[in-house]
Amino acid sequence: SYNNLCLCISAANQAKGGKTPFNWLGENNPGVWHGFRQWIESLPVKGIKKRNYLLEDLNAVAERFHARNLADSSYIARLVQQWLKEEYAHLGIPMHHKDGREKRRIFARSGAVTSFMRRQWGLERLKKDPEGKRLEDDRHHAIDALVLACCTEGQLHLITRHVQALEEGKIQPKKPGLPDGQESSPNVNRLNIPLPSARFVQEATEAYEQIFVSRALRAKTSGALHEATLRSIRTEIHDGQAVEMLYERKPIHELKFDDLAAIKDAERCPDIVKALETWIEEGKPLDERSLPRSARGDIIRRVRIKRGKFSSGVRLKRGSGIAQADNGAMVRTDVYTRQGKFYLVPVYAKHIADGVLPIHACKGDTSEEYWPLMDKTYQFCFSLYKNCYVITGTKATAKNPEKIRAGYFAGTDKATASITLEKQESKQEKMRGIGVQNLTRFEKYEVDRLGRLHRIKREQDPRAKT
Repeated sequence: SYNNLCLCISAANQAKGGKTPFNWLGENNPGVWHGFRQWIESLPVKGIKKRNYLLEDLNAVAERFHARNLADSSYIARLVQQWLKEEYAHLGIPMHHKDGREKRRIFARSGAVTSFMRRQWGLERLKKDPEGKRLEDDRHHAIDALVLACCTEGQLHLITRHVQALEEGKIQPKKPGLPDGQESSPNVNRLNIPLPSARFVQEATEAYEQIFVSRALRAKTSGALHEATLRSIRTEIHDGQAVEMLYERKPIHELKFDDLAAIKDAERCPDIVKALETWIEEGKPLDERSLPRSARGDIIRRVRIKRGKFSSGVRLKRGSGIAQADNGAMVRTDVYTRQGKFYLVPVYAKHIADGVLPIHACKGDTSEEYWPLMDKTYQFCFSLYKNCYVITGTKATAKNPEKIRAGYFAGTDKATASITLEKQESKQEKMRGIGVQNLTRFEKYEVDRLGRLHRIKREQDPRAKT
């Protein structure tokens, strides 16, 4: 809607990035923020929009979102419970006792009850560390499911009353060092829920280690066609040949010492280079009086930096000239093989939108113009999307056995011609920089909802259709 729009200068929007106006302008420059605030207050816009422009404390917004998310989760849980109840009835399963009373088929448990039962039965260590912080392991959902499945209605009533007593302060929480399930107050009867079986903890731990986490394949082919930063393209003569060079206007607060040597026509403006060098050495102060100035006294806010030859990205019209932007979202990676070696062809959203697929495989530390062409001598293997399951293996040597690495595909680094995998039990644990060319094993698998693997031996080359 109109009330959710903001007219801005593209350069200012790029400089702001993902920050709020206060984080961008106000934290280090109170004078500028004061002027911005006065200007916003004078605009004829609605109160909520003014509040968003002038927001200084994001924690208050985060707390509101958290409360709303909890309410949404509770509503969704009730909705799902009602839906499951209706589905049972559609299956022809009896939903009433002989005397007409409704028969319960769907049971719900609160998070507090689940947490209490994990501690009672000694399974908390599979979900949280000794300090109470959740482990980065998605298998904990199975532990919760196991606990819920083993909790009877009678136990639920006992636990509910016990949790209520804890919340009302009638029972003190367990002190560190006490066994799971024991509370510290000597004046109350401690609740003791018997284990479902004598070897329950051992069997649950063994089953936990064998769990394979199934993730949904994200075969998405849409996304940003290019990045927001635009660089001008200029044709220059180098070694007698015309070469397209890229130049980017960069705010001075993003400059590093290495950038000063790449300033356009630096030899013609030594005063600007010297002023920027001094300003960076002083710690980049952002107040108006400390900003670097040219020999004529003009404040330097941006400089044009040479970014090298134009070898990749998207060409865009900008005014009467041509600009370059980096490729946007990489939607998949196509894998080829020849003579026992593997090759990666990154495919971006721009390629899908244009209907022209790339035919060059990335090569580490090499400009795209020198990437190898996937001609008829190369054989297509398969396409990798986000969350494809991959198993790789390296050649065994006299000193080292074959190294097997397996996980969900997380992306391709075209600069090093390598892939990144995520461990199946945790998205946070990544295996980066896996070079593929000399792998002895490079396999793609489909994972069903129960975690069973099915190898994809061969797929049709999408370039055969174009």
